[in-house]
Formats: sequence, structure tokens, C-alpha cells
Amino acid sequence: MKIYIIIICLVLFSNFLYAEKNHWENYFKIDTMSSFQGITKLNPLNILAIAEIEYWFKPVRQITKSTDGGLSWKIIYVDTVKTWFDCRRIAYPTKNFIIVSCDSNYFLKTTDGGVHWEQHQIVMDYYVNGLVHISLIDSLYGVMGSYRNIAYSDDGFKTYKILKLPGKIMISDIKLISPTILYVLSNEPSCSFFKYDIKSDIWTEYQNSFPVYNPKYNLPYYMYFFDSLNGFVVGMRSTGYGNTKDDMIHKTTDGGKTWVEVLNAFNEPKFGLFSVDFFDIENGIAVGQFGKIYWTHDSGNTWIQDSSDEIINASSAVLYVTMTGKNSAIIADLEGKLWRTPVITGISVEKNNMDIPVYPNPTDSYIYINLPLEFLTEKIKIYSIEGILVYQTSDILKMSDVSAKIDVSRFASGVYYVKVGDRVCRFIKI
Repeated sequence: MKIYIIIICLVLFSNFLYAEKNHWENYFKIDTMSSFQGITKLNPLNILAIAEIEYWFKPVRQITKSTDGGLSWKIIYVDTVKTWFDCRRIAYPTKNFIIVSCDSNYFLKTTDGGVHWEQHQIVMDYYVNGLVHISLIDSLYGVMGSYRNIAYSDDGFKTYKILKLPGKIMISDIKLISPTILYVLSNEPSCSFFKYDIKSDIWTEYQNSFPVYNPKYNLPYYMYFFDSLNGFVVGMRSTGYGNTKDDMIHKTTDGGKTWVEVLNAFNEPKFGLFSVDFFDIENGIAVGQFGKIYWTHDSGNTWIQDSSDEIINASSAVLYVTMTGKNSAIIADLEGKLWRTPVITGISVEKNNMDIPVYPNPTDSYIYINLPLEFLTEKIKIYSIEGILVYQTSDILKMSDVSAKIDVSRFASGVYYVKVGDRVCRFIKI
């Protein structure tokens, strides 16, 4: 009996050691009767989210866009067509080219950043939920698919061809790595990873790529690749107890030939993982259902669960995520809410403090700061959106420095905060 108690204590203690709490803020809700269906980014500043809104039992599709890292949002598309079909996934490979895949094999496309939209349909065998997969590498090359079929295009889906699959597989996810190389993840009839050379029409299967998954109770769900070699797969494995599932993450460094298990955890809520995103090769986030979140800051070798009460207690069944910084992310959920980690640490960014003129804004080179006279004895400090001090003046300003010129050309693109005394203002580096 004592041995069992010790084992249980060790398990609970180990879970405590590998958990962290971040403050998540529910800062935006699209509508009372609404649900987000996906979120993605072109870069940390330009982000898109797709949603459904229920108006008097008539659902409406809506696409919202942010150009300031998710701080503000603008509607760029509202459904106007009579034929209804759900939005499934969104791809945002260039500033102006966006495709939203939908049910019934339809898709929406814009080539001017969302000003004008076209609706098209891919003619191929329909499978439940339609076009649930999409992967674009630019405005020309891309793939869209259902659980059973894949369409490939080399001209921005003006035209396309239906790929011949290697048997009757159930597709979990697809990623176009280059104009001629496609990766396919399947969970039926076995957990396998496929590489398809489009030019030579050759499929290579790495069968049982994930040996830790029980072939009978498994679901590798989503994959993310930095390049042709380095990638991750998130998913779940049935525990055999009711509907509960383990959280699973695998990593590859050889283009999917071999995979290493980097996470196998049984933590609340016990429903596995559904999505993963990275800010850079070191910093990533994985999410599941009902507020399940893991972070990594060592290239995915270890993952730490985020046990924040705000999002666990209030979030809905499905989460979609995109990273905006090394320690920051935006989550869209099925109840029409957007969540974010703290925009900045240790700085109060109230609207009544945002009164220091900074121009030009956005900028790609220099900013000029007009300082009130009472702040000329203060240092100028610039923080990243994550609260990291990236610049400060070396000396206290002189009376002649009413307008300060600061070179920000070496800053990474993103949102920054200028702090002078107790005043804070925001600018965007492009």
C-alpha cells in the first residue's frame, strides 16, 4: 500500500514540476452566437481568423484580419452567397493571396488581401466535411484535400489535378514542402507518413512511422514542418478508459523517415492534442481541447503544460492557435473568443497613457518621439510585445532633445512599446 502511495505522489509531483502558469486574457469576442473555425498568420503582424455567426438560425461566414499582431481586428469578408457551406481551413502564404477551404469541396480565394473574393468548387469525389486540409507555399503552388482525396495546383488554383493516392488511406493532414514534394499523414489503415514526389509520381511510405501508437487506438492529427527535414506531429492515443486519451507529440529531423517521441502525457483535460504552431525553430505551442496547452522553448525536445486557470475554466471544446512571439500566442475557440498571453510584462498600457507621439508608424527604419517637457529627464525604453527590453537611451535626455530619433531598422518585425516615465505608446516595425 505504501509503495502505491509513493508512486502516486511521484506522478503528481512530476506533473507539478512540468507545468507552468501563464496569464491568458479573453480580449475579443466576435459575436454572441459565433464560433471560430481557424486562425493563421503570414507573420507576427498579419493574422487571419475565420468564424461562423448564427443570425436568426441563418449561419454567416466571416473572415477577420489583423495587421498589428492581433491587437485590433477588421472584417474583410462576410458571407453573401445563398448556398451555405462551412469554412474548414485557411491558408495565408502571401500578403495578398488567401484561400479558405470549405465544405462541399468549395473554397474562397482573394488575390488582393481580402478586398475581393471569388468562390470556386473542386470537382472530385466528396467525403464528409469537404476540404478539411490545405497547404500553400506561395500564390502558385498548393494542395487542398478531404480525408480521402487531394487536389494539387501550380497556378493558384486557377486549375488543378487530382492526385492518385497510394491506396485507400484516411488522411490526417497534408503539407506541401516544395513545388514538387508533398508530405501526407494518415491514420488508416495504419499510422503512416508518406512522401510524394509530384514530378516523378512516386509515393514513399514510412509505415508504422509512430510505433508508440497502438494501431487500434490512435490518431496522429496535425503536422508542422520548418523545412523538408525538421517537423512535428501532434495527436492522441486512446488510454482504453472511456474516451480519455494521452497527449502525443513526435519529432523528426530526417524528413519523416524516423520519428522520436518527445511527449507522451496523460494530463487533464484528457482528450489529446489537435494543433501545433511555432514562432521560430526553438519556440512553439501545442493545443488540444478545453484549454489544453503545452509550450516548448528548446526546439520541441521538451514540452511544458500551461495550467492557467483562465483558459481551462472558460474555454470551449476546440482551440486553434498561432504564435506571435517567443512567449506569446493567440488562441481562437469554438465559442467565438480570442485569447492572448500578456502583451507586455511589467508595463501598464492603458489608453490614457498612449499619448506620446511616435512617427512614422508603422516604420521600417527610424522612429521620432516627441517628448513632453516634463519627461526630458527620463530615459527612453523600448520593449518587445513580450516585455523584453530591446533598447534604452544611455543617458538622461537633455533639454534640447525634445524630439528623439531612434534607429529601429535592426528590430525584427512586430509590435513594440516605447516607455518614457509612466507613459507608454505603441509602434509597429515592418
